[in-house]
Amino acid sequence: MIALDFEPDIDGKIWREELNDFLPDKLLDFHSHLYGPGVIPPRDPNVVEPTQTAPRTTDEFTGEDLDNVWATLFPGKQCRALLFGTVGADTDLRLNNEYVAKAAAERDSWGLCVPILPATPEQLVEQAHAGGFIGYKPYWTLVPGIPKDDVTIEDMLPSE
Repeated sequence: MIALDFEPDIDGKIWREELNDFLPDKLLDFHSHLYGPGVIPPRDPNVVEPTQTAPRTTDEFTGEDLDNVWATLFPGKQCRALLFGTVGADTDLRLNNEYVAKAAAERDSWGLCVPILPATPEQLVEQAHAGGFIGYKPYWTLVPGIPKDDVTIEDMLPSE
């Protein structure tokens, strides 16, 4: 379980006095990456890889971690999310998509498939259907053989 830097006397005071009554009782987190155990290989957090888009702070961020974040930051609120996996080039995407599909179902939420490329349009549709996903989370780091500055949306998902 990840540890949150939450100070009850400071953060909790802001929550109670400014945010709790301001926010609705139901919240939608529309951008949450999950990656369960074994999805990415352990890494040295001090090494930044060429395809990395953000610092890697943990080797996993699970559905339980997300629940903890919600309970800590939004106590008493009902949270749902649009969930998808991590997009690192060394990610086990099949395992990650399976994990996200399960986590989304357990949280009455929605998932996006991180496409496993290369794939035909038919294979992409099957990948999404297999996890009950509502769409895709394409990403430039997952396109093999094309320099990052040359990747287009059509390289990430065919126009079909």
